[in-house]
Amino acid sequence: MVDRYVRNCVACAQSDKSAKPCFAPILPVELPDRPWRKLAIDFIGPFSTLPAREAYAVVLMDYFSKWPEVEFVSKISTEVVIEFLENVFAREGVPETLVSDKGVQFTSTKMAAFLKRNGIQHVRVALYNPSSNGLIERFNRVVKETIQLALKSGIPWKEAVRKMLSSYRESPHSVKGKMPFELLRGRKPSTGLVPLWLMERNREKFKVVCDEEMKNRVLQSQAKFNHNVRSSTGGLKVGQSVRVKLPGFVEKGKSQWSEPKKIVRVLRNAVKLDDGKVWNVRRVSICRGEPNVVIQDARCREECSGYLFGSDPTGMGESGCLSNYDNECEVPRRSERNKTMPTYLKDYVIHK
Repeated sequence: MVDRYVRNCVACAQSDKSAKPCFAPILPVELPDRPWRKLAIDFIGPFSTLPAREAYAVVLMDYFSKWPEVEFVSKISTEVVIEFLENVFAREGVPETLVSDKGVQFTSTKMAAFLKRNGIQHVRVALYNPSSNGLIERFNRVVKETIQLALKSGIPWKEAVRKMLSSYRESPHSVKGKMPFELLRGRKPSTGLVPLWLMERNREKFKVVCDEEMKNRVLQSQAKFNHNVRSSTGGLKVGQSVRVKLPGFVEKGKSQWSEPKKIVRVLRNAVKLDDGKVWNVRRVSICRGEPNVVIQDARCREECSGYLFGSDPTGMGESGCLSNYDNECEVPRRSERNKTMPTYLKDYVIHK
């Protein structure tokens, strides 16, 4: 009975300690069949160590060739995004799809009109789930590390970023075996260095693989990760109570998780709750026990409370048993084996 009482404790079920976020399965991103067909865009910043006119960086990357574009700007706005994209599109052409988060600079009416005018499909990733746009987020880390190392080493950070972009574009991809420069431009870059792929000992390492083999490698890697973290939405069901991890800063002493809400629909890697919002399963936690079940028997509740909080140290109550909830007295099971004194105590006198 005590076990059921603890499992159904609403306060315990709503504490942050009992909240365990779910793991969403990795959804394989369909690789484009040619370069500059699908792009990802994001902002980095603000950088407190850089001048105010260059406090932010807008980053763009091609899904097929992994070709990056970086430009430092003074603010985050739709006008800045459109100007940046127009400059890049003037050199490389217009893509078919643009992937971004749900920031206002990407979802504004002016941005929607710009994309519609150029015939670009806009894909917005899940809210508060950066891993949905993992390609650009991983490159953001490279940019931030480059700036940080340059400032610590006393090297001009603009020069460091420029060299990083050059090295990144001219380094063979670990899966495709070709450089982003070659995949996008259709030719190898001319540099003063001896290419690694021309050396005999590195030819196997940088072997060019076909697109079909590359897709199989990506799928195998994703399947292995899903198996290791046991990620699945199978444990989430319609009608189940879950809590959502609150976005942004939460003051100390306050819960980082919302009040329990009901699931009304389970999607591929997200759930729709009774308040109409859709959340990625990484941000939800299944409520432990049955928080909506309330023990109605007043005497049972009093006995369990006494047992848990010390008003009745024996936990037996007036009835002589732990609980009278089911009108049955459960007698604890005792071992019936014969107990004998250990042999190493035979030379001692035991005082009882």
